Amino acid sequence: PTRRSSDLLAPEANIMLVVAKSDSIDDLMNAVDYASKGGAHVISMSWGRYEFQEMSTYESHFKQPNTVYIAATGDSGSGVQWPAVSPNVLAVGGTTLVLNHNGQLTKKEIAWYASGGGISSYQSEPEYQKKYGIDSNNYRTIPDVSFCADPSNGVVIYIQVQQVGLL
Repeated sequence: PTRRSSDLLAPEANIMLVVAKSDSIDDLMNAVDYASKGGAHVISMSWGRYEFQEMSTYESHFKQPNTVYIAATGDSGSGVQWPAVSPNVLAVGGTTLVLNHNGQLTKKEIAWYASGGGISSYQSEPEYQKKYGIDSNNYRTIPDVSFCADPSNGVVIYIQVQQVGLL
């Protein structure tokens, strides 16, 4: 189908792509800090690892004022992923949409089979979750929100690169 600018998710977005030197936690945190200091107001992290006891030592990386940190909850089924489980990060799970040939939803949106999520083993339930009455034994639950993640019907992405730089 023909796409209109009103169909686009963020037609006026300016995107800074920051690639870490490696998948080590230190390099990933350096990339997050680089984006924060570079003026990004929304930092989307499409990486994760299973939560670990020392993860709270990295919280300072997700506390830049006027910045929203977003992380995927994973793509290997159930399980709690970090940094999504951080109370300073918006945890985004995945859904599946059943669409017709015109792109219209034909069935209820459901959880994507490979999306992660669950109850943390280490992270205390943040104040903003307590009012929802989720039975979590006072631990953080994820995801906070969900979005279409199923690769068989995902969102179209258009990228026009204007400038390329290396860290």
